[in-house]
Amino acid sequence: MAWSWRRTSWRGLAGVTLVGTLLGLLSSTVPAHAIVNGTKATRMPPYMASLQEYRRHICGGVILDDRTILTAAHCLQRQSPPSALSVGVGSLRLDGTTNYPVEKYVVHPQYSMFVEYNNDVAVLKLATPLTFKPGSVGPVSWPPSSGQPPYGQILSIAGWGLLSEGGSAPNDLYTTNVMVLRNDEEGCSNYSREGRLSDTMFCAGYPDGHTDACQGDSGGALVNRYNELVGIASWGQGCALPGRAGVYTNVNKLYSWIKANM
Repeated sequence: MAWSWRRTSWRGLAGVTLVGTLLGLLSSTVPAHAIVNGTKATRMPPYMASLQEYRRHICGGVILDDRTILTAAHCLQRQSPPSALSVGVGSLRLDGTTNYPVEKYVVHPQYSMFVEYNNDVAVLKLATPLTFKPGSVGPVSWPPSSGQPPYGQILSIAGWGLLSEGGSAPNDLYTTNVMVLRNDEEGCSNYSREGRLSDTMFCAGYPDGHTDACQGDSGGALVNRYNELVGIASWGQGCALPGRAGVYTNVNKLYSWIKANM
């Protein structure tokens, strides 16, 4: 099975499996993740954004301030012109978001899809500032300490990605909880043995698969119980497969670069 992005792909949701397969021929690792076995969100995470290309959802995003959105670098590796991109905010439903045009974006200079998706972060600047609204649109918080999130910690991920690998894409935001895993723990140990993890990544999920992000969730915020940003969805093998947890970008390891480009 090919490694898969956690973006919906410019070829449309029906083309996700094909894209993952083709890229798998180019590189043994391809980024991934939508929410599998999650629940429909009932409250809007204010920091949650939809990155759209020609008004079609491709990835999640995180509101850092009224002009800055954080997402995964691989969401932008097609090098789409900023004029093709917009960011939707403020609604649990994609067809209800308020969209803001993107002025420019910056991809981490050390990111490469051919080097295990290390440094999988990018910063977008909006052409016009967001209008913050309590409870529906606002910036994410950062935790007071940086580094590796505690093993066993339960974190929350949300997105508009596929509800199953190769399945349908919802109009509604879905969410689930995942657990931070050690590199030698079942669910993450396969990646570790294969040498695919760096210090800018960590695994979160469950050894038996159970629930996971999927295609279309890339770039979405992984937060702790205080809604502080811990990671963003990056890649994985399939969606909710036993022994193959989701891999997330450790944004706290990349905080200095992110801050410098805000």
